[in-house]
Amino acid sequence: GALLVGFLGYLLLSRARKQAVRRKILQSVPQGTLAFVFTDIQNSTYLWETYPEMSEALEIHNDIIRDLIPVYGGYEVKTIGDSFFVVFPGPTSAVRFAVALQHGMLCGDWPQSLLCQPDGHREEDPNGALLWCGLRVRVGIHIGVAKVEVDHRTLKADYFGPTINLAARVESKALGGQVLISEHVLAELEDQVREELVIAEIGSFSFKGVPLPQTLFSVCSPALRGRVFPAEVQQLLCNRCRGPAMCPQCDYCEVEEDGSSSAGSAPRGLRRKSYRVMRHRPSVPYRTGSSNRSPKSISQTASLPRESSRQITSPSGKYGVGRSLSGLVAGPEEVV
Repeated sequence: GALLVGFLGYLLLSRARKQAVRRKILQSVPQGTLAFVFTDIQNSTYLWETYPEMSEALEIHNDIIRDLIPVYGGYEVKTIGDSFFVVFPGPTSAVRFAVALQHGMLCGDWPQSLLCQPDGHREEDPNGALLWCGLRVRVGIHIGVAKVEVDHRTLKADYFGPTINLAARVESKALGGQVLISEHVLAELEDQVREELVIAEIGSFSFKGVPLPQTLFSVCSPALRGRVFPAEVQQLLCNRCRGPAMCPQCDYCEVEEDGSSSAGSAPRGLRRKSYRVMRHRPSVPYRTGSSNRSPKSISQTASLPRESSRQITSPSGKYGVGRSLSGLVAGPEEVV
């Protein structure tokens, strides 16, 4: 009897301690309406299989991100492989973190062999400003409310819910070196950040499990506005009929007979983009009973402004990034 009572007392005491630790952790992590950031390395699987020094490059990548997280008031939720899940108290700090991350990657002390890889080579714009160097990291940001739970094994807070799922979907649409934000993030950005950064509408996207298409925007500093991303990978949707862009059923994105489009007079949803239709001819003669129509595929090429960029000058921090973006931007820019 005494042994049983002692065992039950131990269980109750252990449970009380765990609950106290859980309450303490929940009090120390961000809650409420937050900005959720996901990052990932482009073609990381291929790099792990073909690049022997990927572990060294990943360590540099992790150091850059972890040095920036506390600078902008973030909380590292967890890492999944080479991906980071980070929470920020607001969209402004999250966007500043993402932009600084892209500049931090340029300043990393990457192994020379990585700079010979297609996904790590060094590239400058016509004016000599650095555009690419090292691993290409894509970033997606969304804001909202999520459920917070404490993992009893790791004793770290984790976030769950549809807001987290959508933030991960936004990141999946970004390309290496690109930062994408949802329209909800854009609506909550401070005016000062809008003036500092170059913000361009990418288009509307349909996500699995999300009832309505989401409009996404790319964000970068003026120094990196020379980066070009192939828009055909991002599967833009028509803003009127919600079908594939350039669908023949909608006058909004009607294809001309010569294969070009009326993008110059396109409404706001298709602004700053150009399209072309490629018709692939069959390599073998048609057989009896086969269709007489050749397959058709559509590609979209985003033509963002390629104005002169300015080299990053004497920023603070271990990897060339600090709390302020004053050393990274070249002046106010128009926000689309």
